[in-house]
Amino acid sequence: MENVGYLFRLKRIEDNSQIDYVTGTHERRRLPRHEGQPSGDRERMGKYAIFAFQRSPICFTHVMLNALDLNERGHEVKVILEGEAVVMIREMREKHSALFEKMEELGLIDCVCKGCSNEMGVLEYNMESGIRVDGEMTGHPPMGAYIDAGYQIITL
Repeated sequence: MENVGYLFRLKRIEDNSQIDYVTGTHERRRLPRHEGQPSGDRERMGKYAIFAFQRSPICFTHVMLNALDLNERGHEVKVILEGEAVVMIREMREKHSALFEKMEELGLIDCVCKGCSNEMGVLEYNMESGIRVDGEMTGHPPMGAYIDAGYQIITL
């Protein structure tokens, strides 16, 4: 595989295994599973709603890496795009981000904010993206709904 993107290596604390994520390409590489590393079929351990607010590609890369890592570890994860991060759907798709494609494939993106999409000029694009647009709380996705459903909130 030609590496035209960035390589992010995550080291798992519990079993010292490593996972490589390559961004900027259409592929994600992983090192082989190590003995004792849990499979993805185990029972979910926790529920996390990651609210992304920043438009910065570096910040959004951390949203994607953490969402994918938590999912891989067996946690239930939902990513909610709020604030300036609502433009990242278009930007990540145009860049063919392997991390974003994987998040979409796994169904980790729960929704995008309707009010912020309108304010940032991407409402029409986001409504046609296939990702749910939520404006339940005066135009915005409510954190309270996720808390009521048992999710811990993470803001990035």
